Amino acid sequence: MNVPQKQILIVEDEAAHAEAIARAFRKGLSNAALTISGSLQEYRLAITRGLRPDIVLMDLNLPDGSAMDALAAHDGDQAWPIVIMTAYGDEKLAVAAMKAGALDYIVKSSETFAGMPQVVERALREWTLLQQQKIMEKSLRESEQRFRTLFQDIQTVAVQGYTEEGTIRFWNLASEKLYGYSAAEALGRNLLELLVPPEQHEALRAAIREMAATGQAPPGGELTLVRKNGSTVTVYSNHTILRKPGAPAELFCFDIDLTERKRAEAELQKLSLAVEQSPAAVMITDPCGVIEYVNPRFTRITGYALEEILGRDADLLTSVSLSPEQIRELRKILATGQEWQGELHSRRKDGGSFWESVSISPVRDPMGTITHYVAVREDITERKRHEAELEYLSTHDELTGLANRALLQDRLEQAVRHAYRSGHLVAVMLLDLDRFKFINDSLGHAFGDELLRSVAQRLQRSVREVDTVARLGGDEFVLLLTELTAAENARLLAGKILGSLESPHRLQGREVTLTASLGISIAPYDGCDVATLISNADIAMYQAKKNRGTFAFYAAEMNQRVCETLELESALRLALERQELFLHYQPKVDLASGRIVGCEALLRWQHPERGLVAPAEFIPLAEETGLIVPIGRWVLQEVIRQVKAWQGSGLKTPAVAVNISARQFRTGDLPHLIRKILADSGLEPGFLELELTESMIMDDPAKAEMTLRAVKDLGVSLSLDDFGMGYSSLNYLRRFPFDNLKIDRSFIRDATSNASEAAVVTSIISIAHNLGIAAIAEGVETQRQLAFLRQNGCDTFQGYLFSKPLPAEQFADLLREDRRLPDAWLQPACSQEIC
Repeated sequence: MNVPQKQILIVEDEAAHAEAIARAFRKGLSNAALTISGSLQEYRLAITRGLRPDIVLMDLNLPDGSAMDALAAHDGDQAWPIVIMTAYGDEKLAVAAMKAGALDYIVKSSETFAGMPQVVERALREWTLLQQQKIMEKSLRESEQRFRTLFQDIQTVAVQGYTEEGTIRFWNLASEKLYGYSAAEALGRNLLELLVPPEQHEALRAAIREMAATGQAPPGGELTLVRKNGSTVTVYSNHTILRKPGAPAELFCFDIDLTERKRAEAELQKLSLAVEQSPAAVMITDPCGVIEYVNPRFTRITGYALEEILGRDADLLTSVSLSPEQIRELRKILATGQEWQGELHSRRKDGGSFWESVSISPVRDPMGTITHYVAVREDITERKRHEAELEYLSTHDELTGLANRALLQDRLEQAVRHAYRSGHLVAVMLLDLDRFKFINDSLGHAFGDELLRSVAQRLQRSVREVDTVARLGGDEFVLLLTELTAAENARLLAGKILGSLESPHRLQGREVTLTASLGISIAPYDGCDVATLISNADIAMYQAKKNRGTFAFYAAEMNQRVCETLELESALRLALERQELFLHYQPKVDLASGRIVGCEALLRWQHPERGLVAPAEFIPLAEETGLIVPIGRWVLQEVIRQVKAWQGSGLKTPAVAVNISARQFRTGDLPHLIRKILADSGLEPGFLELELTESMIMDDPAKAEMTLRAVKDLGVSLSLDDFGMGYSSLNYLRRFPFDNLKIDRSFIRDATSNASEAAVVTSIISIAHNLGIAAIAEGVETQRQLAFLRQNGCDTFQGYLFSKPLPAEQFADLLREDRRLPDAWLQPACSQEIC
């Protein structure tokens, strides 16, 4: 086996020394190839000519320079080892040579020359090890540089390198972006003090010490750290430790921002809670309709528990309101990716059915493929029941269940058209109970309501199924008889109806006998349209009223009364223009102080020929004809003008109440009208009060409430007039923003002599006070009535006892003289006097 020669270059100017070294190699190192140079120049020339020695033995001092010059020429990047030889054992020179790059330093002597082969062998072994170490270190540096470059540029992971003490040595771009500190701001600072909340310092210091001591990084986990701007950020943090030979440990931290993931988790959690706690049932199926999820509301509505329904086909819940064809059409719509909405009549687990509002939507993946369907189902059974009730109430009277005016009109129109084609007759009977108001006032509204229901039942039993019985309101009923062959049929039935009503009604332990008046019109003789037939039946009914308990067929001569009414209507139309209308004012008196606290404006008409026309005669006519609307507008304007005039004369004016008619309330825009009149006059809204009866607001309570609140928002006061005369107001009173309740004079009249009437009055006062509003009694005419009202806490009264309605100037006189109740009337009264 051939052993490669070792190229040994001896640089020595002393020929004897060079020969001694050569002899030692020839004797002790057979594979040595020797080259001798006597100067630095020769050394450089040999290298230039391609000599690549395995080792160089160089004298320190040469004729043309020093070995230190040769070492300096290598600039730390030597390709072969250089051993320095010198005749002097100078320690400083030895250290300098070693620092300059010499592998070894030996002192010349015969013994040194003899052992030179061993010196060279040892030096070459040491050089080989040294070169291997340099290669490893270079590779490590290159690897470290590659990783540092990678860590520096990575965008999604914030990397920090730091010492065991926490001093930051590395800070990549992602760390700058995540924490807000530039590398220049972070390097050299303590990692804990820079990013970690103070309460976590001790625990993290202990973890760093443990990591440095064991070389084992702790498991990764979430940390909440602090940014430069003071905000916090949650990261997932991993650590590693790097140890290099002869160097202290270097620790690295790798942080991943969890903000978006936390936000997504929070959104997902919120969505999950929203679905779980949703008031609507939610069901999710796969594309084939297999149920994968239902929320708790779904189980409550359908009765199916989660474990019972998962994995089953959604057809299990097929609506009982859909035919097989409709179900196929629904599936076809969903298969195309469209959303479907509708109402279904569905089954529960127990077999029962319920109405639900359903919305079914497809869920698509990023590629647009349908992966699921989401059905949101809301139980609307109660709503459907309520709608059915509302639909029924829209065509039926709430109290009696009979047809109402709208349904009667529809059926009457159909009956007239059919009669025209068939040649049959149609009879319209308008029936009004005699003295019902007296019964209702005397025995109470609850009794009156029950009596009306009893009448309705008897009327329904008196006619055929094809006929219609309707209630127009109050104690007024209409019977529609169809397909009559002769008017005599209507005559016979009218007698039968009146006879059935005359039989005693036994209600609430009482026995009441009623009579009724009934008017009949026949189509086509008495008209061919709804309005004419009802109007003519009404004319006939008023004719029957003259004799009570009878019926009358419509006759042309009955129009005489209508003509008279028309004449009065014509005169009334001119009354405003001719300034025949005027107002009187009746004071309202406070029962505690006895002083005037308000007044009510009352309309009067001075006819040039008839004289003073009673309000009861012309106001219903104005209401019926619609003239009440312009008249009502004039009253509002006149009241506000008068109040401004009183104030202009220095009077301390109370609020003035104005009666609003039913037509005025229902038509037009009352809030707008009042706002405009007040704005035009400049009067403060608090000086105006509106009085409305409960009957006018009960036709459409929802609309009435909206109108009243709009008026109330203007600052105008509201009073409910004639309280107790209706039959439904207590159900709605709490919804309306009234300031006062006015007790009808019919109750006040007998309150001191009739226990029932007294109980009604005290109840109304109690109702008003419980609702936080004032009670006003009207029609007070005696001191006994006054004492009764004061004893029972009534707030205000008006009536002839204090003053009748007065012209504006006379009412102003009362204000000027500060008229009030006598002191004796304000003293506590003995209960025996009142009873």
